[in-house]
Amino acid sequence: FLWTILFLTIRQIVFEGAFEMEKVAYVLLAIVALFWLAGMFLGMIAAFPIGVVGIIGTMGIGLLLIKVIGERISNEEDDYYSRNC
Repeated sequence: FLWTILFLTIRQIVFEGAFEMEKVAYVLLAIVALFWLAGMFLGMIAAFPIGVVGIIGTMGIGLLLIKVIGERISNEEDDYYSRNC
């Protein structure tokens, strides 16, 4: 599944004529982050009794990150200052 997403993302970047190094760097960074998170979760599952605390903490940080991104996307004032300042 991950390889399909990676292939489609790279194909979109290359064939839409938007082949910029910055976009490629973001894709590579996202891949590394996903592998790091997967390794972190597997390590926490391996250390079962204590690892549950880490999994709960990581889920809490993830939910807060989703909340912050959602608020940023829906805030028109932030968009105004991003464009005009």
